[in-house]
Amino acid sequence: MYMFLPSVSTNVKGHEDLIIPGKNGYLYDYGDGEKFCAYVRQLLADRKLREAMGEAVHNSVLKYSLENVFPRIVSLIE
Repeated sequence: MYMFLPSVSTNVKGHEDLIIPGKNGYLYDYGDGEKFCAYVRQLLADRKLREAMGEAVHNSVLKYSLENVFPRIVSLIE
């Protein structure tokens, strides 16, 4: 995600908090190999989509970087 690559992940807690389906990656139900393969094929076939989603996911991850989160933690402690 940090490396500008969209994520194709199972639809479980944690993943669903970071991934916005169709915007910065895809979520699929555990065990649904057909859906996983379809999403991967789509990303491999469409470079513009892959790059746009990669940019979006990178920006999403930056919200949780140490530089952004640490000041908030310190202010909570103070």
